[in-house]
Parts: sequence; structure tokens; C-alpha cells
Amino acid sequence: MHSLAGCLTGSVPRLPGMQARGDGAIVIVGGLTAAMPMPGLSGVGPAMAAARNYIFSVNAEVMPKGIYAGTINIGGIIDRSTGLRAMTSAGAELDSRYPILDPDHIAEELWSLVTKRDWVEAFLPKMPKS
Repeated sequence: MHSLAGCLTGSVPRLPGMQARGDGAIVIVGGLTAAMPMPGLSGVGPAMAAARNYIFSVNAEVMPKGIYAGTINIGGIIDRSTGLRAMTSAGAELDSRYPILDPDHIAEELWSLVTKRDWVEAFLPKMPKS
């Protein structure tokens, strides 16, 4: 789960090694509710928002040391995923508001974040500029 506890458990023990090397990356992937409140998802949304805030804070702290921290917020259903298979095998009707996302595209976005290090956050699908 994309939560603060998971972020801390996964990142804190690894940061000293990254700092010693002067390089490394931490990327969390979670749902769109981390950045945009959505009705019906009030339980998980605040946990994701806390993890998102943690990543932004960590990135600001470790970026000068050559370490990157970022997040990808997914507002759709991942193609070829266990979740999609479970929904379709149960006969669930897919909601057209949630696009099917290619996992290869998600991986490309993650790679781009880690290699370019010019954004802390990405949204998939891309969100309209406000």
C-alpha cells in the first residue's frame, strides 16, 4: 500500500547507503487520491497524501546529495494487472472515467523521473494543465 509507513520502512534503511554513494533513487507509485480528493476513497486518500508529502520533503532534503525521491500518481486501471483481471473475471463493468494504462508506459515514466530528475511527481494519465 502506498502509505507513509511503507515509505518509511522502504526508504529510511536505504538512505545511508545512497548518501554514502552520493546517488540513488526512491520512487513510490500510488493512486490519484494522493493529490486529488475523490469521493468514496476518503480512507486511503489521506494515507497516500501523507506518503506524497514525505516524498516531496525527502527529495528536498536529499537532492543536494545526489539522491532523487519522486512519486507517480495513477488515475486509471493498469492493463494486464491482477486488479484488472479480478474485475473482469467477476463481471465488473469498467468505468470509462478510469482509462486502462499500459504498464510499459508507467515503467517509462518512472525511468524518466529517475534519470531526468527534473520533476518530483508525475500523473498518469497526464493531467490537464490548470
